[in-house]
Amino acid sequence: LVDGLSYRDELHEKYLSGRPEISFYRYLADTLLNDDWRQPPVLAVIVAEGDITYRGDFLSSLQGEKTVTPYQMSRAFNRAISDPRVKGLVLRINSPGGYALAGEDIYRTAWKAAERKPLLVSMASVAASGGYYIAMPARRIFANPAAITGSIGIYGGKLDLSGLYEKISLNKELYTRGRFAGMLSLSRPFSEDERLKYYTHMKAFYDYYLKLVADNRSLSVDSVDNLAQGKVWTGREARQYGLVDELGGLKTTLDYLAGQLGLADYRIEIYPIERPLFILPGGFLMNAIAGIFTSDKESSPALDVVPGLSETGELYARMPFDITIE
Repeated sequence: LVDGLSYRDELHEKYLSGRPEISFYRYLADTLLNDDWRQPPVLAVIVAEGDITYRGDFLSSLQGEKTVTPYQMSRAFNRAISDPRVKGLVLRINSPGGYALAGEDIYRTAWKAAERKPLLVSMASVAASGGYYIAMPARRIFANPAAITGSIGIYGGKLDLSGLYEKISLNKELYTRGRFAGMLSLSRPFSEDERLKYYTHMKAFYDYYLKLVADNRSLSVDSVDNLAQGKVWTGREARQYGLVDELGGLKTTLDYLAGQLGLADYRIEIYPIERPLFILPGGFLMNAIAGIFTSDKESSPALDVVPGLSETGELYARMPFDITIE
């Protein structure tokens, strides 16, 4: 089936001496009839895995914890839509949500990408709250029957540590300018006006979330409100209520997208493209190293055990959880 055996560096000496040569690309350019060496079209899978936040924690990433940031998603979508080989996009979501405004930024990025190339969503184990929020630009949403989704809602608040401060004889003096400038201080509770102000923030974003889902899922706002209020649904229930379109995993989503695009064959590329700078040691050692860098971190222990409540004042679109402080 072959004429000889040779390493590449032996070709000139054994077989090609005295014969004219041209480059392979020149050969392709000068040949009218040749096999098609072009790569098949690409379907891009944009992976959104982890809590939605604005800034990923470097030390957390070293320990293998996943986060989804607007910057990360923007880079992934931009690279995918700028590649002419990519014919369609699948947003693969595995997230319980996170910062509400970060979710809005990711939604905007996905919506702009969907204007350029077809976008479908494939829900993994969890795509709830902010994870459901960022799925709204998709033409169709696929979910496994047992996937956790929905949890349409907003929450926020702050810790009142005034009792703790009194117990340890710690006092803080606030110098503020503006009626609500000290609203998020942990050293005192909300005043009635501040509580009402903060509630209006949450209500405005919640109403916006309802309308966003209603517009994208072709449902009435009242219907979405009945399905919302933080309620969690399985993928099968979500399909019955119109929150998702199809039941199936990632392969089902890709095959559907390929069929819509008329692709008999396709390749898959994963975004964001992760290229580690070095191989990290095991998790136990990384936890010890992280402890060295975080041992002097100035933070309240109470804030560390209650994720989502801080002095920064963000609103959260995240799956509900129980909080117990002892």
